[in-house]
Amino acid sequence: MAALDIVYVKEPRQIRLWHLPESLQKMGAQFHEAAISADGLPEFGNTSQNQIFLLHSQDDQISERWQKHIRAHAINPFFILLSQKRSDKLGQLDADVVRIQSNPVLHSELMAAFSLLTSENKRPEKRAIPPEKHSAREVKKDRSEIKLLVVEDNEINRIVLLKQLEILGYEADIAENGEDGLSLWKSGKYSAILTDCNMPVKDGFEMTQDGRIWEEQQAKPRLPVIAITANALKGDAEKCLDAGMDDYLAKPIEIKSLEHKLEILIGS
Repeated sequence: MAALDIVYVKEPRQIRLWHLPESLQKMGAQFHEAAISADGLPEFGNTSQNQIFLLHSQDDQISERWQKHIRAHAINPFFILLSQKRSDKLGQLDADVVRIQSNPVLHSELMAAFSLLTSENKRPEKRAIPPEKHSAREVKKDRSEIKLLVVEDNEINRIVLLKQLEILGYEADIAENGEDGLSLWKSGKYSAILTDCNMPVKDGFEMTQDGRIWEEQQAKPRLPVIAITANALKGDAEKCLDAGMDDYLAKPIEIKSLEHKLEILIGS
């Protein structure tokens, strides 16, 4: 996070997200707020390569105008669009554009968006990989025979997790809710499941409980399940284990921790 240079751009009518500067600066990021000129365009002073612009506008035309202006004056900018509209599509809109909800801005979604936009495979010819990141060449192993199932309803989190698994050499299928996840669980194709806990239709807890009942009824071997949680509090950990999950990881997921958990549970 220390390498991130973040510029916050908001319409005058939008309520400022007061918590953002402090929380991002605590994590080592540089944070600036752009002024809006008389013609409605952001003024952001000196630019650095790969700045991330947080655009806070509910008017798509204004947001698009800002992006066009910024692209003309910044070096390889990235954009995170903050949206309050329930009708807006969230997730990755383009290679350098991600949209997340702004009411509220969830820490896990913001971190996932940063990770997605600044992943090591973006513009490698112009960006140095931060030292704490792994290159695919360093960590990728031959795990092609191992198939994992990712159960996650958030598009940003899915993209980031799948990229991490790819770097580690794993193949994975996706289910967007616990009901679909349970159906795929019963197919017997997977060595382990990584599941979000809170999802529509059927959440990760219910899916795991139902899966354990099915395993017992059908005399099936126990399939390792790793919970992906927004919090790593003791109560959350106990809830995961009580539901029949084997372990848990807190968002945003660190690739070393992900690899370690999988190696322990499936011996890869």
